Amino acid sequence: MRKDNELIPKDVPRGHVAVYVGKELKRFVIKIILFNHPLFQALLDCAEEAFAFATGPRLCIPCNETVFLPNLEHVTSKQYQWWSLCF
Repeated sequence: MRKDNELIPKDVPRGHVAVYVGKELKRFVIKIILFNHPLFQALLDCAEEAFAFATGPRLCIPCNETVFLPNLEHVTSKQYQWWSLCF
């Protein structure tokens, strides 16, 4: 029987989560706070529609890397970081 802490990869820092993107399941480690951004909310909605979150312990995002990376860059931009501090 697995313990919950065995499901968390050892190289993922506290406050972060590993997500797997595209058909190749390329792995990205991102801050959990980014999931509050509307772009990530939309990606999670797509993941729910595509997989019904039935991908086991992995969080898989169904878009390809060329779509994911610009969204990641936008969400992590200094402009967004400044804006998020206002709330």
